[in-house]
Amino acid sequence: MRKSLAVLAVLGAFSVAGAHDFWLAGQNDDKLRVQIGFGDGFATCEPIDKQRENNFEIPVVIDKNGKKIELKRTSENYKFEGEKQPEGVYIITGQYKPTFWTEDKSGKWHMGGTKDTIKDAKFCRRATMLAKGVINTQAGDLITKPVGERLELVPLENPVNFKANKPFKIKVLFEGKPLANAAVEGAPDGFLEDMSAFYGMTDDKGEIEVMALKPGPWILKARNKLAFSDPKKCDEETIIASFAFEVK
Repeated sequence: MRKSLAVLAVLGAFSVAGAHDFWLAGQNDDKLRVQIGFGDGFATCEPIDKQRENNFEIPVVIDKNGKKIELKRTSENYKFEGEKQPEGVYIITGQYKPTFWTEDKSGKWHMGGTKDTIKDAKFCRRATMLAKGVINTQAGDLITKPVGERLELVPLENPVNFKANKPFKIKVLFEGKPLANAAVEGAPDGFLEDMSAFYGMTDDKGEIEVMALKPGPWILKARNKLAFSDPKKCDEETIIASFAFEVK
């Protein structure tokens, strides 16, 4: 009992109230389909708030040869489609564009504002979110190779091998180099909002061993915080990367 209470306390301590997750889900059936997930309830994808719709780049699907497959937005702003592809492994990547958020002395946050444009500015953050997913996971090493995102989670084996209660390794890269001492957290489909079912830190090689406790969709996230290049304009740069996958 004592051990269980300690674990629950850690989960609560590392939750981030009010934070939104960003992930990508896809399938290749009669068409190539990709959905943007953005919210507190992984893994349910829902329409994106109109105010933030243009903050997202159109997702990109990459095949085993490095070719980028074009997608078009459907009538629903979080759904995208392309031509059906041959069976195989495909990586999906997407970005929530770098966006300034500035808090004034009253506690109100202003999207797009900086310390030199918002009256009574107290704190400014430039936030970027990067997401990666996988479609039609089969034998092959495509997903174990970096795609070049600024912050990226790279599985060290094909997720087709991921099973509940069996450890697997993830590598975290920042600007192409291993990121040591990076916090990695994760949760399965339907887990408590703003809570993590997994938490750990990367080693000196930027690697971490993860164990998913139940089958189904999972999301892993890593973040890196940096001082902003111009302190008169903004205080901090935060980059968050996610990787969504299935566990058997």
